[in-house]
Amino acid sequence: NLYHGQVTNKGLAESLNLPVVSLETALKTQH
Repeated sequence: NLYHGQVTNKGLAESLNLPVVSLETALKTQH
């Protein structure tokens, strides 16, 4: 359960990071 919780948290962090990265990429592309 602890390992599964770590994997879930990692997946959650990655899914939260994806929009941020794509947003930064979009901003760089505009400039």
